[in-house]
Amino acid sequence: MLLQLIPGTISFCTNGYGLMKSYTNGDISSMIYHIIYILAIMPIFLTLCSVSDDLLQKNENIKHMLYNLEWYNYNSRTKKFWIMMINHANKSIKITGGGFFVISLKCYKNWFINGVEYLSVLAAIMTRS
Repeated sequence: MLLQLIPGTISFCTNGYGLMKSYTNGDISSMIYHIIYILAIMPIFLTLCSVSDDLLQKNENIKHMLYNLEWYNYNSRTKKFWIMMINHANKSIKITGGGFFVISLKCYKNWFINGVEYLSVLAAIMTRS
């Protein structure tokens, strides 16, 4: 996942820069190219982050379902099984980006906001030149 996020972020920012450059030059065809490329990148990351967020949510649902069962009313062999399942469910299943961060919809939001912030910095630099 990390190997998809880093180049995707770089291409998002460079195409955003290209879009701003095309806008200042008045090159409509280049603007359309950059807009299409940016709009093609965003759903890919949204899908990756959405699937990962769904996995996190399903893990939480399983954990709550196991916790709310009345496992203490069963025989000792079944109790051991339920306790083992509860302990296993406490370990979160998550998709990470190289082990550095958990990929989720929050990650997508941060990715998008940071990309827009980088673009606004580039725009400020371009206007000063």
